[in-house]
Amino acid sequence: MGWLYMQRGSLGGHASASAYLDAQFTYERALDDGGTTGLRVLASSCPQNRVYYAAAQVMTNRQGGEIIAIICLVRWNPHDREGLVFGYKDMTENMGPYEAECPAAILDLLTATENAHALDWRRRCRASLERKSRKLADGDRIRLSATITFTDGHEGSEFLVERRGRRTVLRDPTSGRGYRISIKRASADRHYGIFNRKAAHVCFKPGSIALCQARLAVQPGTCRAGCAQDLYLRPARLHHTHWKSNPALSCRRRGLEPR
Repeated sequence: MGWLYMQRGSLGGHASASAYLDAQFTYERALDDGGTTGLRVLASSCPQNRVYYAAAQVMTNRQGGEIIAIICLVRWNPHDREGLVFGYKDMTENMGPYEAECPAAILDLLTATENAHALDWRRRCRASLERKSRKLADGDRIRLSATITFTDGHEGSEFLVERRGRRTVLRDPTSGRGYRISIKRASADRHYGIFNRKAAHVCFKPGSIALCQARLAVQPGTCRAGCAQDLYLRPARLHHTHWKSNPALSCRRRGLEPR
């Protein structure tokens, strides 16, 4: 079906889009033969009032049957000039909706199905959950599906991950210049990938050639940027940062003696 919009007075006293849709998809209707049919929402979620996902059980003569997924596109605007604060477009998983960010708690409630569109939708939802669960580690190299243009004019889709506590910087593999990109945005990329977890050696900042050889058997010739001051070494997953401000403390924390 198409979009259905309504004013606040038509929400039946429900304060949110999720509450209204829960009520809409929980119902019972009488049949001509004296029986009943209907649906019962078991669990639902409508993050940021954008897409509503629900696990709904088919009810026949008040007996629970299969459990299917219902998906609704949602438009929620309490300040709409015409007073049409809420609109939605509903569909089931059997229609193969494009939106596939259903929470695992809802997916786990669904009963088995043979519908090809539903199976594909469930697979995409699981894949999305897996992407969101991935964690970027210091030294990872990632590739985004689309090239990003930054304010300095640089264009790139491959970056090296540098983590300092809760702070994450993505650096260009060639120049070493750092860029800030939302990790949530990168993780949500459908074709986002992590590769080359065992990069041998990357020098992001100019540093001295002597530091390139700091106890890690890394030859200065492998440094892409050439060295002058500070240095980041990444042999496999071992990370050695030689800070100019306090090299002794930095090195000894990693069991290394500064030069």
